[in-house]
Amino acid sequence: MNGILEQLAHAGKLLPITVVVAIVLFVVKEGLEARRRLKANERKRKAVRRLIADEIERNHWTIKRLRDGVSEIESHILKDDSALMIRASAIGERYFRREEGGQMAMQFPIGRVHAEALSSNLLALAEIDEAIFEEALKASDALKELDHVLKSMIEHLSNDNDRGFLKGFADYAKRKIADCEKTLQGFYKNVTSRALEEHRVR
Repeated sequence: MNGILEQLAHAGKLLPITVVVAIVLFVVKEGLEARRRLKANERKRKAVRRLIADEIERNHWTIKRLRDGVSEIESHILKDDSALMIRASAIGERYFRREEGGQMAMQFPIGRVHAEALSSNLLALAEIDEAIFEEALKASDALKELDHVLKSMIEHLSNDNDRGFLKGFADYAKRKIADCEKTLQGFYKNVTSRALEEHRVR
């Protein structure tokens, strides 16, 4: 900035004062505008990172529930008196349910995979937060994989003919869930500088 002002002072010897003043005002205005944009981008960067961190914490809970479901499949798939299924509540919430002897033995909500905040902000991240953009793409892919595992579980447990495939599905699901969790943990650490420990239910 000092260099520019020195050049303008030198130009003042050659140009009318009104021209020099106009140039100075333009330079000052552009400097203030650039500073405003930087501050606005920093605020937006922090806001987007916060939204993404909250979303990962929600998915951390979904991962826990998926693991519980896989554990139930492994423990009870071969028991003739056990029936594993997915049930939906009146408001559309889905539950993993195990029945024994026709009676409910266990039930818990399985939730859903959350990806709205990340997917809707990918373009913004490319512009204002290049440091995590590439990792954001990997995290987005991991969430798609996680959603595939969840939908596959629902499909298999909703189809009695798929009971024989559940053992193979459980092995596959454990690997995919572990891979997805590792990706999300690394991404979360870069976004927040903290380890992923929180579970957000809502």
